[in-house]
Amino acid sequence: MDQQTYDAIVVGIGGMGSATAWHLARRGIRVLGLEQFDPGHDKGASHGDTRLIRKAYFEHPDYVPLLHRAYDLWDELEAEYGYKLFHRTGLILAGNPQTSQVMAGVKKATVEHCLGIEEWTPAQARQMYPQFQFNDDWQILFEENAGFLRVEECVKAHTEMAVKNGAKILYNTKVESWKVSGDSPAHGPVTVTTSAGEFRCNRLIITSGPWAPQLLKPLGLNLHLRRIVQHWFNVPEAFDERHGMPCFGFDTRDGFFYGMPARDGVGLKAASHSHGVKFDDPDFMDRSDVDPDLQHLTAFLGRHLAGMSEVKSIRAKPCIYTMSADENFIIDAWPMEGGGRSQQIFFAAGFSGHGFKFASVVGELLTDLALAGDARVPFGFLQLRPGIQK
Repeated sequence: MDQQTYDAIVVGIGGMGSATAWHLARRGIRVLGLEQFDPGHDKGASHGDTRLIRKAYFEHPDYVPLLHRAYDLWDELEAEYGYKLFHRTGLILAGNPQTSQVMAGVKKATVEHCLGIEEWTPAQARQMYPQFQFNDDWQILFEENAGFLRVEECVKAHTEMAVKNGAKILYNTKVESWKVSGDSPAHGPVTVTTSAGEFRCNRLIITSGPWAPQLLKPLGLNLHLRRIVQHWFNVPEAFDERHGMPCFGFDTRDGFFYGMPARDGVGLKAASHSHGVKFDDPDFMDRSDVDPDLQHLTAFLGRHLAGMSEVKSIRAKPCIYTMSADENFIIDAWPMEGGGRSQQIFFAAGFSGHGFKFASVVGELLTDLALAGDARVPFGFLQLRPGIQK
């Protein structure tokens, strides 16, 4: 095998791609990772210090089995890497049970999968966590084993463990095109053309985040990009992780807002999941800290976090949501004309602003799919399906 030929090439070494490279490499696969930016870059979606992780999944109960496996794999990675990646702070979810789809979805997932979720009245919740102000008509749910992941450290851990197991990662290397050659488009070798030359492989896995609409264009996926700005705020000690502050998500009339406790000199992080600005090209996104929706976030914090009526953002960082039509992920092998699936081209896209917590299991899923044609976790609801293609 020449130096330009690999068993597998992974395009995009962010959250999903770094995990995929690790799972491939630890199974003895000769893998090349291609990343168009520097290590730990902030151009896509795998940055911003922290990401929520939870099991009582209101988006769809079928995500829960994937989360069970994701939790195990994050713990496994953390043990191998030797650095704390997963902070189990607990998570408060709040909203009106009569109108909130979030609360209804959490209850559905909880019942279907027998998850341990505590339910409190607003008065009980205020007593437990006086940092928050809850509406009297709200329901309060608490997930003890939820928390946050250190996002840049997770990508670094997956990447370093992949390299330790034999993977090669090329940074500042942009993929320009790829093609399958040979007698059969379902079985032939794959040539990937990049800014650093051509590379060949037997398996190509595309995990390119906001650049997926470009590399997956022949599929006609109904994907669009949304610019979301994350903010950090100076807060009293009561909002610090060391003082028992949990993560939180509130479903309000103005949208869904979430946050993570202050820690290690880093302010409380908060953002709106419901707002943001749609745009077309990730290479030309506004990367300033300007946030046209900041007033929605500060108004929410002023109403629902005690003593934060005069809150001001001390730091801000934009990130990109790659939205699918139904806001569920799209993970599959490349469909062939006339039916069937390629045995060599695989992809994961459309994580819709809630995907990072799954990176550990998505990496394993894609590895299983590429090497065995199926996965150990159920993911049929995430495969190509009606309505997600234009």
